[in-house]
Amino acid sequence: LSNIFITYSVLSIRFCDYYYCGGAYPDGGCDALNFDMTTGKQLQLEDVIWFGKGKVPVDDSHEWYSYRTEVFAPKVVSIFSALYPNEMNEDETGCDYNETDPWDFPNWYFTDKGLYLGASYPHVNAPCRDPEWSIIPYKALRKYRNKNVKLKLPFKN
Repeated sequence: LSNIFITYSVLSIRFCDYYYCGGAYPDGGCDALNFDMTTGKQLQLEDVIWFGKGKVPVDDSHEWYSYRTEVFAPKVVSIFSALYPNEMNEDETGCDYNETDPWDFPNWYFTDKGLYLGASYPHVNAPCRDPEWSIIPYKALRKYRNKNVKLKLPFKN
């Protein structure tokens, strides 16, 4: 399963794999590659959306992990709570998207509707992974984009 989204400014390639090795349910997941079409550079999420102050910390550093858990994930919960209040609440499957942990390190890619951020859950909560609705529309994304990166986003709505 894969999706490709391409504009004059960004290229997103989403790919998923699922497998079954016995047990209660299959496993797998999705990942994505995102590129700036004007430079060819592979994008990091902080190149696109930045809730911090100052410069983006070095990837995989203590400061980066702190930013993701203490700033990024709570802000994502806040944004999605405003955009999708019903979807965020615990449903019959037991998925409660109001917790910040699933949003620390989301799968992300561009779509025709906006920036998709997929909640990340362990195998035991696999049905909660990557909800279909978790998109920040381009119109809303404008105020959160990293202004230190000269990336032209496909602001369609």
